[in-house]
Amino acid sequence: MSPARVPVTHIEIPAIYCPIPFAVHPEHQQIKQRSLAFLERYGLLGDERRRAQAVGSNAAAAAVLCLPSGKTEVVQIGADLAAFGLAFDDDMAEWQGMSGRCALMAELMPRVVRTLEHPDSGLLDGLGSFADAYCDIARRYRAVAGPGTMTRWVTGHQNWWNGMLWELACMETGRMPDLNAYTYMRIGAVAGTTYMPLVEQLVDRAIPESEMLSPPTRALTEMASLLNGFHNDLFSCVVERANPNQDEGARPSPNLVEVLIQEDHLSLEVALQRAADYANRMMWLFLRLSEKTSQGGSRELRSYLDGLKAEVRGCISFHVEPQQTLRYMHFRATSPLAVQPRGTVTETPPPGVEEPLPIPTIRWWWDLL
Repeated sequence: MSPARVPVTHIEIPAIYCPIPFAVHPEHQQIKQRSLAFLERYGLLGDERRRAQAVGSNAAAAAVLCLPSGKTEVVQIGADLAAFGLAFDDDMAEWQGMSGRCALMAELMPRVVRTLEHPDSGLLDGLGSFADAYCDIARRYRAVAGPGTMTRWVTGHQNWWNGMLWELACMETGRMPDLNAYTYMRIGAVAGTTYMPLVEQLVDRAIPESEMLSPPTRALTEMASLLNGFHNDLFSCVVERANPNQDEGARPSPNLVEVLIQEDHLSLEVALQRAADYANRMMWLFLRLSEKTSQGGSRELRSYLDGLKAEVRGCISFHVEPQQTLRYMHFRATSPLAVQPRGTVTETPPPGVEEPLPIPTIRWWWDLL
């Protein structure tokens, strides 16, 4: 039974606060087609099941939504990176036992970082199609990035791999991180830090380093990444819990909703509501601090902050707009039924949205207002 004909049970996600308007890149169809061709070229589509996963996930849609005003070649890099990331994530799920995944990730990480710095370093040679595809992305980005942006690109990928390794370690040991630790983990693990240098490429001229390195700009860049992670958690948590193939008694993977369930002994419904409230309070801060930072900033900085807002909205659209992806729809093995989280966007700030979050590792963000 095809996804379009499968009866769907929708699980409602609490409303997401976001007054940023929807936008999509004008060449979105061509970019998405070329991204599938990229996966095909490197043999990452695999068998029919893997191909269906890639087509259904429609990962390149994230790039055309998050970078709606970007140069086509830069958006294409973002689309190929998103497609690579989800294909790699699906491949990791089929690796050997959890301890093997941690060991392999730990060995790959320094090789990846050096390859991003110097794509012809040879440290990923002979390691298969994923390594070859990663080298391709690294070479193309180096050709369009300036020195400062390139440094942030490498650091962003390092943060991504550090976050993934930390997540795997938690799953291997069976220990769910507390809210404070999870928040810092998620800034990197969601891979948003790999996308923010692409947002920099939206700006015609280099943003002054003094502005890029200022505390408000660093906070807003981290905030955009964490908003991506928290919004994703609202949807992915529902799908993971609907998975009938999960082993009896298996511990869930780190996720904001699961962290709140464990730490505060909440029901799923209450934890979803609280997680959405946390995301909405962060969105309020993101908008207020962005507005404050733009005042008196350079034209280039203002363009970058506008790009961050578009990126955050694009990530929300990828999850909320049902035509964008089937990745967050789960098909039950025991019956012809699909479970899909369904979200809505509100432009009205919910009550109490100005309250700081009780998370020490990001408390300094509110101090900048």
